[in-house]
Amino acid sequence: MHPRYLLAEISRPAGHSSHQRRRAPLEKGVYAARKKRDLKARIEENRIVTRWLSLPLAFLPLGCCVDRAPVEQAPPPNQAVVQVIADDAARETNYTIASGDCRITWTVFHTPVNAGVIRHRPDCPLDLAGQAPFITAVLKKVIESDADAQRFRSLMWGRLHPDNAREATMAVRLALAAKNAPDWDASRGRPRLGGNEAWAHRAMERANVYGELKSVFAAHGLEIRLASVEKVLVLQAGKLKFFPELRAAGVGVADKLPFDCQTWFHVRPHGSAGAP
Repeated sequence: MHPRYLLAEISRPAGHSSHQRRRAPLEKGVYAARKKRDLKARIEENRIVTRWLSLPLAFLPLGCCVDRAPVEQAPPPNQAVVQVIADDAARETNYTIASGDCRITWTVFHTPVNAGVIRHRPDCPLDLAGQAPFITAVLKKVIESDADAQRFRSLMWGRLHPDNAREATMAVRLALAAKNAPDWDASRGRPRLGGNEAWAHRAMERANVYGELKSVFAAHGLEIRLASVEKVLVLQAGKLKFFPELRAAGVGVADKLPFDCQTWFHVRPHGSAGAP
């Protein structure tokens, strides 16, 4: 029987049928007691039926009928595959590694003017230490498979903190280096002596801003050093997206600090002669 009709049957007064039977008249008190008892019985029966109707929903495991696709776990960087795509028309090869929300691409140029130059392009929320295993994997792949790897001499890093940056490791370090340097005037936003580019170059070396890169390249018998710094950007610290990190280190809202620049690195075999 449909539950709706079942409830209707239970709700029907006891003794009721399509053909009412005659019964002897009852005394007023006896009739009231019986009516009260029948009402309690109907309420209890309705409660039981309602509970019975709800059993399939109450006892079925959550999600039992939902077909969920298995969750695919991103492989760790040391197990992720480096994809190699050659562009013969542009005379360059892209080496890309991706795992989870992090993707790093190196472009190796094969034109005579750019031979030995590699461009670094990250799309990753991890800090520099978190990106190091990805960079290690790409560097290893380039060394093993690229004919021009032996001529690798320059790493084009680009800006420390571009507009679409998802992390700010080196930008934070450069800004803190300026805040703590006696030769940087934070009230005016410039070095006390010399230009911004020369000052930033020295500060990034003193503060070991790219220390993780040194470790990655050293593990492959290579030395990486800062080659050039251009277009240094200076801004009030309070306007920077990563200001909370700076404030925790004692930086004031109005402090004018360098945080971004175009950066090139020089790469050479470890221990080779000649200045970078």
